[in-house]
Amino acid sequence: MEIHRVSRFSTIGRLFQKFQKRGCPLRDEWKRVYVALGMRAEFRHYGGSLSIVPRDDVWAVPVIQGVTIDRIMTALLRRGVIICTYVDDFEAAHMNDDRDSKSDSYVVHFRKTNVADTELAGLSADDLRTGGIRGITLIERLLLEAWCCIVRDDRLDADGSETLCAGSRISHGRVPYVCRDAKYDRELYICGAHPGYKDARLRARAVI
Repeated sequence: MEIHRVSRFSTIGRLFQKFQKRGCPLRDEWKRVYVALGMRAEFRHYGGSLSIVPRDDVWAVPVIQGVTIDRIMTALLRRGVIICTYVDDFEAAHMNDDRDSKSDSYVVHFRKTNVADTELAGLSADDLRTGGIRGITLIERLLLEAWCCIVRDDRLDADGSETLCAGSRISHGRVPYVCRDAKYDRELYICGAHPGYKDARLRARAVI
């Protein structure tokens, strides 16, 4: 599990404390996201112990305990995003994630690109698991979408690619993936694929 906790005596810990004292723009941006999700108190309570350090080439995604897919989708809908999904109720769908936001908070990192990792094109979720590659979960992908929407007024996968959320499984075994409509970019699709399915447009984002 990609959970980052640091000692205040370590080099990273001292850097983290410095960011806390002078204010970290990235932390403030994620605070805006969690306020939009109705989780201001949770971010203040759990986020203070997380190392959210900005880097030019890396997405740092804080996942706060208790955040849900429904909360994120509600925030996106309020900002005019049209969400199309084949799952009526994600809470009832019993999602199984490689990293558990129900019982812990953590920060996970991905390569900072608008589109998913091009070198993972054509690899199924089963291929990635066999190769020991840890992929993004659905909740992490939607949090990134919320950050882009709320902070940057932007959107991911703008080239028509599809992010395979290989770190998640829906209860019936399908793997979720997220994509945009090439013509109507306000539409966000959450779909599902067999874990063995592969396609050149379907690409994971690997945890780094």
